[in-house]
Amino acid sequence: MEKDFLVILKDTASFEQYQTVVSTIREQHGKVNIQQLPRIIWGTGTELMVESLKQIEEISNIYTNSIDAFDKNKLNKNERYTLETWNNSKSIKYVNEKNNRSKDGEMWNLPVGGCNIPIIESEIVDEAFRKPNTSLHMTGTVGVGVIIVNGPGTAQITQTEQATIMTEVQQGANILTNLAPAGANLSFSFDFQIANINIDPATIRNNTYEDERIWRDAAMAQLGYPVGLRGMYNYIEDLKTQILPSRPQWAYIAYFINYPAGWFAYATIGGPRLVMQYTNDNWGPNNIDRVFAHETGHIFWAPDEYANSQCTTGGEWGYLNVANDNCQNSNPSSVNCLMKNNTSVVCPSTIGHFGWRDSDGDGIPDTLDTDQTFAWRHLSPISGHPLGADFDCFGPGYEAKFTVVGDFDGDGRDEIAIAINASGSGGNDFWVMDFNLRNRNWEHLSPISGHPLGADFDCFGPGYEAKFAVTGDFDGDGRDEIAIAINTSGSGGNDFWVMDFNPDTGTWNHLSQDSSHPLGADFDCFGPGYEAKFAVTGDFDGDGRDEVAIAINASGSGGNDFWVMDFNPDAGTWNHLSQDSGHPLGADFDCFGPGYEAKFAVARDFDGDGRDEIAIAINTSGSGGNDFWVMDFNPDAGTWNHLSQDSSHPLGADFDCFGPGYEAKFAVAGDFDGDGRDEIAIAINASGSGGNDFWVMDFNPDAGTWNHLSQDSGHPLGADFDCFGPGYEAKFAVAGDFDGDGRDEVAIAINASGSGGNDFWVMDFNPDAGTWNHLSQDSGHPLGADFDCFGPGYEAKFAVVGNFDADGHDEMAIAINTSGSGGNDFWVMDYAPQ
Repeated sequence: MEKDFLVILKDTASFEQYQTVVSTIREQHGKVNIQQLPRIIWGTGTELMVESLKQIEEISNIYTNSIDAFDKNKLNKNERYTLETWNNSKSIKYVNEKNNRSKDGEMWNLPVGGCNIPIIESEIVDEAFRKPNTSLHMTGTVGVGVIIVNGPGTAQITQTEQATIMTEVQQGANILTNLAPAGANLSFSFDFQIANINIDPATIRNNTYEDERIWRDAAMAQLGYPVGLRGMYNYIEDLKTQILPSRPQWAYIAYFINYPAGWFAYATIGGPRLVMQYTNDNWGPNNIDRVFAHETGHIFWAPDEYANSQCTTGGEWGYLNVANDNCQNSNPSSVNCLMKNNTSVVCPSTIGHFGWRDSDGDGIPDTLDTDQTFAWRHLSPISGHPLGADFDCFGPGYEAKFTVVGDFDGDGRDEIAIAINASGSGGNDFWVMDFNLRNRNWEHLSPISGHPLGADFDCFGPGYEAKFAVTGDFDGDGRDEIAIAINTSGSGGNDFWVMDFNPDTGTWNHLSQDSSHPLGADFDCFGPGYEAKFAVTGDFDGDGRDEVAIAINASGSGGNDFWVMDFNPDAGTWNHLSQDSGHPLGADFDCFGPGYEAKFAVARDFDGDGRDEIAIAINTSGSGGNDFWVMDFNPDAGTWNHLSQDSSHPLGADFDCFGPGYEAKFAVAGDFDGDGRDEIAIAINASGSGGNDFWVMDFNPDAGTWNHLSQDSGHPLGADFDCFGPGYEAKFAVAGDFDGDGRDEVAIAINASGSGGNDFWVMDFNPDAGTWNHLSQDSGHPLGADFDCFGPGYEAKFAVVGNFDADGHDEMAIAINTSGSGGNDFWVMDYAPQ
């Protein structure tokens, strides 16, 4: 028979010795429920296992009953609270209360629509970083910041109530760890904080969640953190990296209040916080443990299952995308479950939602099982859609012109901004599509009511169209903005609109529009008539804000010059980063003197110094067409220099992919080998089979040289990888971490007609073997593809990559190349466990 036990290590025990005890408990089939380092472990196991632990020299005491005497002064604050919880849980009063629990087994019947409540849209989202995956699946060590908000009058939480909260939340954690499979290695670590604030409870409304921010911001400020999401995520990051010595993989915040609230318990699905009133409504404080466990389920992406939540038996929930098959509505097979009623059991659906499913029965949950099978599938296919699309931007016949991706609203998930291919004013309007985790479908982020094209934002009234766009966090507020080149001739052709989403109002505005500018632009690169050819973004000066580097559309030497525009958030203005005052084109840098133009460019951190560089393909024929300049900004000197220029190279290049005459067609950049530095994958502009071969160039900062990452010495084109033998060329490519392993892969569109034109190769680098392989090649596919978007004959037009569902790996959104309404439809492909 299993029992719970409390281990107290000697005060001389090291972190390594603590972890050895944890491993020993698990090796003997026990569970580690709570880790309060450096000395306390709360676990469960057999009596024989408990006896065996007494032989470990580093252990001072092991208890299975209440602790009568122990010098608490040698424990830290959080350890003392856990010790007190242990003693409270062993009292006769507590045991009797749990044995005679009120409302045991009753349906939760929380508010209509359920208790997974998002952060209110009016939140300030200005954090310098956003950690979307703070609670992907309920495995490993979970850190919980329990913040007890103690206010005046009726908002006071007495010391006795505080002790009850600490006991109940740790017992709620015990419920979850005892339910979890052993292979999940689930344990909790707690940081307990008492935030004393002076917010009058009479100023907090009882019929809304919006006033949460009033008391919450005051509590976070009292603990030394900023307001809004920034404060919460800063605290969560501190839990993971500084406060909790267990260094948890996941973390979230549990607020306890006696303030009015829209409901007595609610959480944001996927985190970062849950909120509970001490009174726990008519369930009472002795049910806090189960309600806390239920709300923690939401933190880890599990949906409600009780009828009042308006759930349906479908959808894809949690990291493993499991349907809500235990939803009570119209479901006579629904069974008791923690996410449905007041019980300490979980159903198969919830097991999947928490990430505990073990498909192959090997004792390792699928979320942790490296042997499980992954496959490509649609993220959210629209049932019955004639093109098999995942989302449709607009009904009538306007096509997508181009697309960019960014986290525009700061919610930790990327959105997709799509330029409308229309003439006149409509040509500077954009749709912005956002994936709804709750409903598993795509919605407009901020549709303009009554807009004739169904747009989310309009850059300018009169008839100037968008030429291209780039995204980046230009103002350093933790949200991406969109910089859009104006498609006009002359000086106006180097002017840009910059659009910024305001999550408070749910509207798009110009970041810094010049009210007197004839085109309504936010910035103007240069007065006289040179247009922008293309642009890339990156943090070139390492200040935490992105800049925009713009290729000048000029012939000769001017065609390899760039403007670099930098936004000053204090002044609200755009300026050149390092303009050469004497340069005839007003450029910030010049790649090379003589007359070779820039063909395209990619920007990433190639040398691992925390600042992005720009790799620029030289627009020339023959061997020179696979040479690149790489420009690096020196913030100390305020100048641009070549990263590793070959002084003897006739084109002044930094690297040369191959000797004989094959040019670069296009390139993508990413960290393909997981070394913390980005590499460049370059498509070879050749016909036939050679047209699906790629060079991959890697910078060695120690030697200051570029080399092939994994060149095949016998390959006739000197390629690093070959997608397919027979003669199908690459049309375009994108890079992203599709399998969530921390390394980017390259997805390559096949340049074929018909159905083959929506098929993709996906190439993955194995750093141990030093070779490229297909990520998931279909051995029977006639083109050797890794995935096929749709059967009938519609081709891919272009694609973008982002983490649209905050699941820790990237998805790919692919525009369908067709006319009319279908031309604004997209497939979205996700590489996920089967």
